[in-house]
Amino acid sequence: MNLRRTTMVITQRCTLKCKLCLAFMPYYENPVDMTLSDVEKTLKSYFDIVDHVGIFSVTGGEPLMHKDIAKIMEMVFSYRNQIEDTIDMVTNGTIPIGEDLLQVLQDNKDKVRIIVSNYGKDLSKNIDKVIKALEEWGINYRVQNYAGDDNWLFDGWVDFSDHSLKHDTPEKLRQQALRCIFRRGHYYVINDGELHPCSRSYWRMRTGVIPKNKEQYIDLLHANEEETEELKERLKSIENLEALNSCAYCNGVYNGIKRYKPAEQL
Repeated sequence: MNLRRTTMVITQRCTLKCKLCLAFMPYYENPVDMTLSDVEKTLKSYFDIVDHVGIFSVTGGEPLMHKDIAKIMEMVFSYRNQIEDTIDMVTNGTIPIGEDLLQVLQDNKDKVRIIVSNYGKDLSKNIDKVIKALEEWGINYRVQNYAGDDNWLFDGWVDFSDHSLKHDTPEKLRQQALRCIFRRGHYYVINDGELHPCSRSYWRMRTGVIPKNKEQYIDLLHANEEETEELKERLKSIENLEALNSCAYCNGVYNGIKRYKPAEQL
């Protein structure tokens, strides 16, 4: 069972309150951090089910807000042999990286990549410190530019705030899924210990826009080893779905969709 990409949300807290946040972070009523025991259990269940993943990302919210970020990254690196490309960590340049985490990253620098989102000096206030530290410690990084009034990565953000029904026939639903980069790219997300094939699908199930459908996500946190083969088969079924229930309520991401200025604050 091989996946292309999976992102694990370790905290629902963030230093910014971006109006069009892809992961809806400003809209959590009671944001939480994953406990170390939940991280350990979730990772074990995931890598029992998934033999290999191309890219495994650690994100939030802002992952540097988690007090145990260094320990979490060590846990992720323990599965490095099942991660084919890179282990990414995504940060918004608001918090300097501590030496304990820098040491962990340096010890695994052949496998790690830090993704630094640049929202300009007014928001990403410590981006220069972050980049300087990464360079001094010899850690691979990439800056994603969202600063200024143009030259944004992917020409800006997409508005996912409207959860009304948009695609009301099986064919419209299929066409919507076929054109969306997230569905075509098989971008999975782990949040609340659940593995979902789309972060919008997770959010719509969480908030009741669509019912929770156990055929379209996997509860890693409460899985047991006896279920491994059954869960692998369920994941294969999710991989083979043309569309998710959530796709009926989504604009998706594709060439030509309207883009917006990134990181506008609430």
